[in-house]
Amino acid sequence: MQYIVNESNIDKRKEFYNYIMNNYKLKNMDYKDNMINNKYPFVVDYDNKTFWICSSITCLACASQNNQIISIEEFKKMAK
Repeated sequence: MQYIVNESNIDKRKEFYNYIMNNYKLKNMDYKDNMINNKYPFVVDYDNKTFWICSSITCLACASQNNQIISIEEFKKMAK
């Protein structure tokens, strides 16, 4: 299962980053500051056990058209 989680607020991104790192055993694929100070969505990938940023415009456009980009709140509800 893979989730694409979007948030533009830097403080909320930092909070989400810390939430993921403290609650899940996922490999962070980038530096913390690069992930927080980024405009692109997070990807939480349970299958590969990774946490990363998707910067592919094509992938994000497809995900958006299929309503697959969710908010932090939606992620927390779905991931319980």
